[in-house]
Order: sequence, then structure tokens, then C-alpha cells
Amino acid sequence: MTSLVVSTSMTGSQGGTSLRGGSGDRPRRVAFGSAVWIAIVALTPVERTISFSFGGLPAHGVLVAILACAAFGRLARPAFSSVWPVLALLSLAAGLLTGAGVNPTASFWTGARFAIIIGLAPFVLAFYVRASPRFAIRATWAFVAVQTVSALAGFLQFGGAAVLGQVARGGRANGLAGHPNILGLMSSLALLAVLRWVIGRNKGWLPALVVLVPIHLGTLVTSGSLSGTMALVVGLPVLLVAQRAVTRIVSAGLLVVAIVVPVASAGGASFAFLGDRVSERVSSVSGVGDDATGSLLDREQTYNYAIESIRTHPVIGRGLDGESSGTFNGVTVVHNYPLRAWFQGGVLLAVVALVVYSMGALAVVNGIVQGRWALPVAVVAAILVYAGSAAFLVQYQYWIPLLLAFAALPSSVRRTGGAVRDPRSTPPALRSSNQAPVVTSSLVRPGRRQG
Repeated sequence: MTSLVVSTSMTGSQGGTSLRGGSGDRPRRVAFGSAVWIAIVALTPVERTISFSFGGLPAHGVLVAILACAAFGRLARPAFSSVWPVLALLSLAAGLLTGAGVNPTASFWTGARFAIIIGLAPFVLAFYVRASPRFAIRATWAFVAVQTVSALAGFLQFGGAAVLGQVARGGRANGLAGHPNILGLMSSLALLAVLRWVIGRNKGWLPALVVLVPIHLGTLVTSGSLSGTMALVVGLPVLLVAQRAVTRIVSAGLLVVAIVVPVASAGGASFAFLGDRVSERVSSVSGVGDDATGSLLDREQTYNYAIESIRTHPVIGRGLDGESSGTFNGVTVVHNYPLRAWFQGGVLLAVVALVVYSMGALAVVNGIVQGRWALPVAVVAAILVYAGSAAFLVQYQYWIPLLLAFAALPSSVRRTGGAVRDPRSTPPALRSSNQAPVVTSSLVRPGRRQG
């Protein structure tokens, strides 16, 4: 782990609290915290599988990491720094006021845990992004490495094998994600990260293009996740336009086809199944299939159920506990983040959802207009699009990648003539005179020319 390059203490005006202790132990302390958060980010693609074995321990471990970092002053100002504490208070209040649920106590603690995540994690992650110049790169590649293992497990499942007790669900690969939709989203995020690396012509870009891109594209198909596919369909154009690299990525795509297709065909592989898989999933989602959470008909029933419940209790939600999440059949949850937030968490949690979408839209628009922060804004766009049609609410496996993307943005994403409005929010060692800070958030090695 690269040692800390910031020699000056970071005061409140510089976006963080001072690092206490002698100069000799500062790098070690930051390196240890960086390693912990790299591990947390890396394991998000397989969080559900880990939780199957260890129960709530992984989630509690994340909360302990957040609170410990906050206690030791590992905080810096992220983008929208004044908004996150307000969202935390609203989430806490939403958990307290959802008294109509089956388990009000569990609902409150769910709201409290989510308040910790959304209120403190952006500041903690922003600290490590700014304090360690390679943190974002290492966290991203650790994520891609774990997701690649999960993707390969998905291929085995699609072929009929069981991996760690998990098999394909209705012909759809789970990988090590625990659910096809989660596998689809994580593969889409991995694809965005790999393509950003390829666009920058960074070290190893050609193997990444020829090996990792086909793996994760294939996983997206075998997962049968239309929500995950939509995340890529929206996130990829955002990445390309923000990076000003449409021509390069099209050329890279043609290169992949020119290399992979002949090699795979020579090995006896057939690509006809790709069209069959897409057609099969479209039929299932449109109601021809019998997947209870997949068809448009069943989703429409969950939406109607949630809307009727909101009309009856527009202020107080059903409850954030798992037992209160079921809709028309008592099991299927609402597959739309803002609607589910209102249905379960009442109007307060609905406000949280709408504010998150508003911040995401502002970040994406500014990233596109200014041609900056290509990977972070693409990740924000992808996850929020996914959330619009998935069982998204307070799961930290979704929120940690989303909040890391927000944390990788400078403390102000508003247009200020090509510069960040308050450059003091980033330590001096990470700034240059002609470029916005946090260059590592674009997944480019220090010293290399961007895009």
C-alpha cells in the first residue's frame, strides 16, 4: 500500500480532521484503514453469499468500520457534504415512525443502521480517496477481481454445476452473488471499471479488454438480469461521453470481436445461445414465463399494492423490517427504489430516495458537461438506474459502491470554469495547478495522461 503522501495535517477547512500521532505512525494507520475499506469494497459482489454463512456479522463489521473511522477522525468532505447528515436524520426518523410494521423494533434498528451508512460512510470513503492516492484504483481492481471469480462461478452454474452449494436459478446464473440480478449489476460495474482502464491505455489494458470484457459480458447474459443490463446500457454512454472516448471504445469493441469470436468459433463455441437467452428473458419478464419476481405482470401487482398502501398511510410506512416488505403475495418486494422507500419507510424515506436521485443526476450532468469524473458518474448512473427496477432499499452491498462513487467526486461538482470551487477540500499533494483533484477516481495510474 502506498504510504500517505500528505505531510500537512488536514484541518476542517481542508476537508478532514487532523491525523493525530507521530509522523511515523500516520502512514501505517492510513494504510490499515485503506486495507480494511478495500476489503469491504472487494467483497460487496459476494456479500449475500458471505451472509448466508455468517449471518449479520458482515453487515455489523461494516458498521463497526464506519464508526471506528469516524471516532478516529478519518473523515473528509465528500460531494454534497451538507446533504448526507440530513439524509441520515430522515432515515433514522423513518425507522422510528414506521409503527405499522410487523416488527417496529427491527424497523427502527434497520433505519438506524442505514442512517450510519448514508450519514458517515461518504465522509469516511472521501477521507481515504483523498489521503491515499492509489486507494480508489486498488479498491476498484479488488472489486473487479472478486467479481471475476463470481462471474466464472456463474458460468459453471449455467453449465449445470453447483458452486459452494449454489446452482442456477430457473436457468439464470447466480455466481457467488446469491441472486442473478445482483450478479448482473456487479458484472456491469466491473465492465465499466475495466473499460475505463482500457480507455486510458493503462498497463495491461489489452489483456483486460480481451479477457475481462468477454467474461463479464457473458456473465451479464447468463444472469438474465434485465435490471443489470439496463445499468450497463445507461452507465456505458455516461462513461464514454464524460471521458470523451466514444471512438476509442468502439474501436476497442471491434478489436474484441475480431479476436474473441474467431478463437471461440475455432474452439467449437456457438454464439446462437446469446440471442436465445435474451429472447427467453424478454418473454419471461413480459409475463410469458413463470418467474414470480421477473414478469411485468407481477411487478405491476407489487406497484399497485404499494400505491394502495401509500394512499392509506401516506406518511408512515409499513416498516423497514423484512417481514413488512412483502406485497400482494406476502413475499415479493417492490422492485422500484423510490416506491419501495415510500411503501416501507414512509414519506421521509421517500424524500431520501428522491434526494439521492437528484444528487446523482446533478453529478452525472456535470460530469458529462465538464468531461470529468467519468467512472464515478458512470457508476452512479448505473446503480440508480438499476435501483429503479430492482429490490433496492438499504442493502449495504449496493450502497457502498454508490457512496464510493460519490466520495470519488470532488467536494463540489458544480461548474466553476473547469476547476473545483473549493480546492482546499483535497490535500495539497493530490492537487495540481491546472487539474481538478482526485485524479485517481478516474482509474488512471498517477503520472499517466488521462483519456
